[in-house]
Amino acid sequence: MKTYLHLLWSLKSPKESSGFTLVELIAACVMTIFIVGAAGYGLMVMLREQTILTGSSDIQNNLNRAVDFIAEEVKQAAVVSTAATPLPSGCSIDTDEQLVVTLTVLPDTNPNVVYYTKTPPSPSTTWLGPSSIYRCGPAYNSSGNADFSSGSPKTSNLLVDSIANNTNLNTCQNGGIANPSANSGFFDCLTSTKLVQIQANATAAGSQQIRDNLLAGATPSENTRYGASVTYSARTQVYARSAPSP
Repeated sequence: MKTYLHLLWSLKSPKESSGFTLVELIAACVMTIFIVGAAGYGLMVMLREQTILTGSSDIQNNLNRAVDFIAEEVKQAAVVSTAATPLPSGCSIDTDEQLVVTLTVLPDTNPNVVYYTKTPPSPSTTWLGPSSIYRCGPAYNSSGNADFSSGSPKTSNLLVDSIANNTNLNTCQNGGIANPSANSGFFDCLTSTKLVQIQANATAAGSQQIRDNLLAGATPSENTRYGASVTYSARTQVYARSAPSP
């Protein structure tokens, strides 16, 4: 009888804990929105900074490859010079361009390659500033060969962008004379021997141009651990076939 009465009482008085109240549901929704929003923002920050790191890494790799490419041509050159004349036939240096080095690559006996710096076209959605290294000389074919013979056609092409300006890093490690002498992101050092130093400095990471090109919708006010611009340097020393001439 006692068990039966207890059962009847239970049927008449359902427990209040059998469901969620409206307040509990609202609180759960608010907490869920807060957690998902915080996780989403954290993921967005991680992806943005990863994009900046990827862009910076690409700039460093491009800079290293460009310096290696220039060094290979210096090693082939019979004459290495910083003189503005004579220039290769078909190449010219404008007032807004800075000549760095000219090469005479055999079998030609006249200058046939010139490297110089120039501010890339602005506005540009392809090339990053503040400066770029250009090469004027015979074009390379798909097999990696170029015609350096006398009279071969010359073309001017942008070799690598994101080159720094006003770096004050024009220091010769081989005791040579730097050209240009100061405030250039790309220079060489010539000695009285065959040793030639080539150095290029690239601005990467926090530059506004990288933000504009790689981060759609990013603004200068956005904070990031990689917000400050960083200058990377690539340097190599090679021996030319003959002693360079100033």
